[in-house]
Amino acid sequence: EELTSEEPSVRLNAARRVKHGVIGNQGSKTLYCQAGALHKLVLLLSSAASSTSTTLGQQEEQVLNELVAEGAAALGSMAYGSGARARLILEEGAVPAILSLLSHAQPRPASALVRTLRVLSELDPSECSLRFWSSLSSSSSSSSS
Repeated sequence: EELTSEEPSVRLNAARRVKHGVIGNQGSKTLYCQAGALHKLVLLLSSAASSTSTTLGQQEEQVLNELVAEGAAALGSMAYGSGARARLILEEGAVPAILSLLSHAQPRPASALVRTLRVLSELDPSECSLRFWSSLSSSSSSSSS
């Protein structure tokens, strides 16, 4: 529930907890996934992508950048080592949100976003790569219209 809080600092702390909980821990990745964290992290990035079009104060922008960096790192870690979780992330629509965020990102969140894209693109070529590239092409065609 904290990942979907109205309060950005609460979402940031929740994203950090998820990130620290899943890095290097396959069991935790599965538990967080079953608890709906994967869906909420994609929503968090999608929400952040829509926030980049509004005028933010310096502190709000800093929190948003941290939120994107932590959320992307958590998603990338959840995808790492599991084609099934990577497919779920792709099916949730993470790639269009990540690409939208990249166009406005500062260096730290951009680095986390690119690492997540790399992890998603490297898993199970027979399934994930096709979905990864399909989501890229659908994202670029919707942004060019």
